[in-house]
Amino acid sequence: MTGMQCAISNSLFKWLGELVTSSRSELFSAEYVWVTVIIFAGAIYSIFAQVVFLNAAIANYSQVEVIVTYQVTMIILFMVCALVLLDEV
Repeated sequence: MTGMQCAISNSLFKWLGELVTSSRSELFSAEYVWVTVIIFAGAIYSIFAQVVFLNAAIANYSQVEVIVTYQVTMIILFMVCALVLLDEV
């Protein structure tokens, strides 16, 4: 669950970065500001959820099993996110 939350966080921050660095000025008009705020709030929530899920998993299971599973899931989902978001397919 933590690895999936990490991929969601990565996707939200990528989306937020694209909104901020976009050269179109209409993204910062009044009707699009709420989209940026919602994405930013979702990304911050995602970071805190990731830490909570990881701490709960370490508390309930062996740390050796949790960290290895977390790292493998995170790497695989980062590659999937990069393939989809960056059009690498």
